[in-house]
Amino acid sequence: MMQRIRRGIGVLTAVLTVVLGGMTVTAEPAAAAVTCSTTSGHCYSALRGTGTTFYGQYGTWGRAAMNAPGANSSNKYFIDSEIWASLTPSTSYAVETGLTQGYFAVPGAVGYYAFGAYTKTSGAYAEHNFGLVTQSASVTDEYQISRNATSNKWNVYFDGKLWTTPDVGFWSVGCLDTGGEVFASKGAASKFTMYVKGITSSGGKVNLGTQTTIR
Repeated sequence: MMQRIRRGIGVLTAVLTVVLGGMTVTAEPAAAAVTCSTTSGHCYSALRGTGTTFYGQYGTWGRAAMNAPGANSSNKYFIDSEIWASLTPSTSYAVETGLTQGYFAVPGAVGYYAFGAYTKTSGAYAEHNFGLVTQSASVTDEYQISRNATSNKWNVYFDGKLWTTPDVGFWSVGCLDTGGEVFASKGAASKFTMYVKGITSSGGKVNLGTQTTIR
């Protein structure tokens, strides 16, 4: 969530396991027992897929416990588990979806929410609220980002609920990230196992191509 720029303070203690087809890739810990030192506030840890052109991303994972202590309208702390479909690895232009705990600007409240978001090539950023959900590691949700029939628009799904972005300035992507983001003085999460695929131009689901961990 938020514009995907490497930045941050905070620690996310969790274990991320990403499953690709029959292969399991574990980045441990997940966002990574990394204490960020820059001044603008956000930390990330992800498995990154590159090396080909993608037309979306698909994933399922459980509602693991996440906590951003002290979150409120003054301290907009949050922690999330999500997928990002980005224009390139070096830009923040992306369409996102996932789960977030903490302060969420769209309802202006603190809670555990399913969300979508985008950053246009113009730099404009917006979020969508799929709704407040109940945290339960035994509940698995389904997410998908896939391009709309109209150029440069994207369909974002959470458990079958659809949100369509406006024109974001791109209609295919070269980078798929799967993982977590934290903006908090302290943030923590339980283990979350994320099953992910890239989406082809024909709508097929494939593994993520060249894979690297981003911490």
